[in-house]
Amino acid sequence: MSRALSRALRRGARDDRGSVAVESIGFFFVLTLVTFVCVQGVFLAQSVSTSQKLARDAARSYAVGQGSASVAQQVHDDLPSWATLEDVRFPTSADARVEVELRVPILVPGFTNQSFTVSRDAVMPRS
Repeated sequence: MSRALSRALRRGARDDRGSVAVESIGFFFVLTLVTFVCVQGVFLAQSVSTSQKLARDAARSYAVGQGSASVAQQVHDDLPSWATLEDVRFPTSADARVEVELRVPILVPGFTNQSFTVSRDAVMPRS
């Protein structure tokens, strides 16, 4: 009887059934995490590009003589729905300078309440 028991234990130690299921869970977790990081990277690049475009367009409008209130409203109107406008500043300078600050959510919009701030500025010569 002890011989049959030791044979059953040795056979059970070499059995790999179920290991694929456990490894698959770990693999899909890592794959999901990497996907979220890649999506966040694309989202970050898009938010930087958007804030730079908003600042450049606002500086262009400010340079041709539009008032700061109408330029700020233009920035607010051009803002994508996934971003929140934190501030539009018009620092004093000889040229038309506009600073735009956006608050953008981390990971997927609406998935977390964490966010980061993207700030860009643009300078245009006054006409």
